[in-house]
Amino acid sequence: MHGSIRAAGTSRSHRLAGKIARSVAAVLTVAVLASGASITGVLLEAQPALAASTQPEIDAAIAQILRETNAERAKAGLNPLVLTPKINAVAQSWSEQMAAKKSMTHNPGYSSGIPQPWLRAGENVGHGYTTSTIVGAWMASEGHRNNILGDFTHIGLGYWVDATGRAWFTQNFAKYVIPDPTMINDPVTTVGKVDFTSTWPLKWWEPKYDYYVELHSPDGSLLQTQTVTQPTVSFTGLAGDTTYTVEITARAVDPPGQTYLSPVKSYSITTLKDWPDITPPAVTFRDADGTEDDTFTIPAVVGVDYLVNGTITPPGTYPGKDSVTATVKAQPGYVLTQDADTTWSATFKVTPYTAIPAAVTF
Repeated sequence: MHGSIRAAGTSRSHRLAGKIARSVAAVLTVAVLASGASITGVLLEAQPALAASTQPEIDAAIAQILRETNAERAKAGLNPLVLTPKINAVAQSWSEQMAAKKSMTHNPGYSSGIPQPWLRAGENVGHGYTTSTIVGAWMASEGHRNNILGDFTHIGLGYWVDATGRAWFTQNFAKYVIPDPTMINDPVTTVGKVDFTSTWPLKWWEPKYDYYVELHSPDGSLLQTQTVTQPTVSFTGLAGDTTYTVEITARAVDPPGQTYLSPVKSYSITTLKDWPDITPPAVTFRDADGTEDDTFTIPAVVGVDYLVNGTITPPGTYPGKDSVTATVKAQPGYVLTQDADTTWSATFKVTPYTAIPAAVTF
């Protein structure tokens, strides 16, 4: 009994490229290999038949193949592949279909079954080997080795044993790209005494990614976390007059990002001083008919500035003339009471006051 393997690869840049498929046959125990995306060969004598597939055995086989695959990538200085349930489902279904048909072929729909948005995809299949020999057989074949050591980030594995005891294997590969960290602009933050809101304008937005945000205390300990799908985040329940550090990290949504990236944006915010809210006293107006004593008075209050017709005006009493509009704003470190009156206005009557006499009645 002999084993057979095949490899296929697909890449995409904005659209799918056609799948390349070439194959050569091996005779006896000598494999004739050629460069290409599909290779069929009798490479190794298959080991004794395996027991019927049970879920624990499937899990154990997948774990071993993943471990050996990532060991080969580690030898080449490459990142380990992340086992992903949705890609696993594609690979497992195909192994079971090959076993049922007793025919080793590539899955014509694997590239569409792998969750989008991938940038590159590939597939290895094989049968007649054991979990201890299949990775070695793939590595001995250029096409399969190129997939195992390829530019991928995630993997799915399938394993099934048919009624005769022959094992059927599938590897599906995918590459996903996290947004470039430089694409996130500096956040714009609105700060209160116990809360703040940050919005970071994006030059680029990929709906298949979300953002994981951490809030750290002044000593660096983690206080709160949030996951957001839009470029804005709010934190509440903070201490006043305290500096916090915020770290924003991008992660994949589909397939799930099991590993967060390094922080893509880190910045500090300082909450306002924890002083009492200020309810500003009203600006008062005195409009004496028929006199030149018309005035308005700006009260003296710590923590606020009064503006008269748009110009900051010190506390005091001023002559009233024409129309006067006064507003108030909090100084840095102070907060106006919510719903406090912040605008006052008056139009002073002309002096001397023009009196219209009432008619004499008889």
